[in-house]
Amino acid sequence: MKINQQAHWSEYWKQGYITSLPQDFSINYNGKIADFWRKQFKSINMNDSILDICTGNGAIALLCQGFLTNENIKAKVYGIDLAENFQKSVINNFPEQKTNSNKITFINNTPVENLPFEDGQFNIVTSQFGFEYCDWSKGAAEVARVLQAGGRFALITHNPESSIIATMSQERNEHEFIESLDFDSLFNEYYENKFAYTSFRRKIKKINKSILSYQEIKKSMLLENFLNMLSSIMASTEKHLITYKEQIFNFIKQNKQAYSRLLDLIDANNALTNLEQFVGVLEYAGLGCTKSGTIELADDIKVGNYYIFIKQHD
Repeated sequence: MKINQQAHWSEYWKQGYITSLPQDFSINYNGKIADFWRKQFKSINMNDSILDICTGNGAIALLCQGFLTNENIKAKVYGIDLAENFQKSVINNFPEQKTNSNKITFINNTPVENLPFEDGQFNIVTSQFGFEYCDWSKGAAEVARVLQAGGRFALITHNPESSIIATMSQERNEHEFIESLDFDSLFNEYYENKFAYTSFRRKIKKINKSILSYQEIKKSMLLENFLNMLSSIMASTEKHLITYKEQIFNFIKQNKQAYSRLLDLIDANNALTNLEQFVGVLEYAGLGCTKSGTIELADDIKVGNYYIFIKQHD
C-alpha cells in the first residue's frame, strides 16, 4: 500500500469491517479461504511468532489467533498495516472477537517495505489481498529478512480472472458516471449560496433523470443508493436541506473513498497479470515458491490465487 492510499483505507477500517469483502463475508473469511488458512496454521508450534502483513482490521490475524486458542497453542501473533487499525470498532460490531483481538499485537502506520522487527523473528508471515499493493521488491526483501531460515510466507492475492474483478470493473464504470455528474460542485455551490433553492432542485431533478436512465440499462446498488439520496433531497424543504448538509457530504465522501479503494484494487490486480514476474520478485529475495493455485468461494467461483514460499537457508 502506498502512502496516498492510507487515508481512504483507514476510513474504511474505521467502520469496523473485518474483511475487505463485507458483501461476501458478513463477519470474517469462511469456507475455502478459511480452510486454506487453517492448513497453514497447523504447522504452528508452541512459542512460534506469526506476522500478518497488510492486516487491515486483522482478518487473517484473528483467524490465526482463533485457531491457536482452539488448539491451546501459545504463540504470538502480530498484525501490521500502513492504514489505521480499528479494533474497538471491530469489537463493537463483533463482540465475540474481543478475546482473540486482545491477544494480538496490532501496529498501525507500518509499511511492509520497512518492518520494525528483528531479522529472523517470525516462523510464518501471512498476507491476504494486501501484499500486491506494496512495492514487491522491497516488500519481499523485508519478508525474507524477518522470516527464519525455512520459515513460510503464505499469501492470497487477487485473481485477474475472478468474478470479483469483473464486478469491480463494472462498478468503476458506474463511479465514473457518477463523477461525471459533478455532485461535489453542485452541493458546494448550493451551500455557498451561489444559486437559489429552486434552481438547486431543478438541477437535482436533472441529475436524477440521468441516473434513472443509466439505471434502466445497468441495474446497480451504487446507483440505487444515489437515487435514494436524491429522492430524500427532492422531498426536503429548503430548511431541511440545511439540517441534512453534513449527512449529504458524508455520503459523497464515503462514495469517493469507495471509488479510490476500487481503483487501488483494480491497479493491484492489473499488476498481477504477469504472475511469473510476481513469483520471480519473491524468489529473487530468497523465497522459494513451493506451491500455488486458485482459491474459490463455496460455489466454485474464483476469488484469488494462493502461494506458499519458503525462505531459503542462509
